[in-house]
Amino acid sequence: SSEARLELSLRSSQGGRHLLRLPRGAEPTRLSVDGQQWPLITQGNAVDLALTPGTQEIALDWVASEGLGLVYRPSPVGLGVAGVNAETQVRLGADRWLLWTSGPGIGPAVQFWGLLVVIAIIALLLARARLTPLGFADWLLLGVGLSQVSVWVGALVVLWLFALGARRRLGTSIAPWRFNFTQVALVGLTIIALGALLVAVQQGLLGSPSMQVAGNGSSATELNWYLDRNGEQTAPVSVISAPIWIYRLLMLAWALWLAWRLLDWLRWGWQGLIEPTPWLQSRRQVLKRKVSEQNLSIDL
Repeated sequence: SSEARLELSLRSSQGGRHLLRLPRGAEPTRLSVDGQQWPLITQGNAVDLALTPGTQEIALDWVASEGLGLVYRPSPVGLGVAGVNAETQVRLGADRWLLWTSGPGIGPAVQFWGLLVVIAIIALLLARARLTPLGFADWLLLGVGLSQVSVWVGALVVLWLFALGARRRLGTSIAPWRFNFTQVALVGLTIIALGALLVAVQQGLLGSPSMQVAGNGSSATELNWYLDRNGEQTAPVSVISAPIWIYRLLMLAWALWLAWRLLDWLRWGWQGLIEPTPWLQSRRQVLKRKVSEQNLSIDL
């Protein structure tokens, strides 16, 4: 079941009776007028209101028999008269994973699917580079998982992988101090990147899904629609959501995939880090070693 609440500001020029028709199977629980609780007078699935001249603030609560499934469409309420400035709000619990929304007027939008298209394009471009052994599928899955954290975390991981690839093309003809500094910087970057991946895994397994919900002050758990003019029924809206455990299972599968592929990436990176040599000695150290091998004495 689901709980619903209707708030109305009715302006009437004369007194009379007015009916609010609730969805089939709805059970009204509370009626208040101008902050005062009134007795419920029902006629079938309709609630009878006694109107007085002027403006009245009415709040009606009921329990609907329809629960929150994969597709949730709240049944419309018959208002009996057209109105203006209609607002519809749907609140999801923390146990739901929001996937899509639709409705008239100004409302929320799930921007993650547009972001997924951008991630796929970026993955295609990165896969064409020859610096890393990652293919399109690797970049795509990595990007999908990293979409749940800050964009800077994803940029850091990409920088780390490309830095390891660029190291394999680095020769030993440069100054020893530059070569050694590059080696130390790559080790530090590796530690930071592994920490960033650990944060991404933790966010995916324990955090809330980041579906990039925006529009009319909405969030992943609170969806708001606004319509300047509505008819004699409340505006129909739709919400597609899934149980949160499905998201947890998908992120667990992603974490296992990441652990499996990360072993190959680290092996590839380590081989590039130690070839042809993990450390270059300075010219003074090389000269000392040659002198010691030839049993000579020389003052430097």
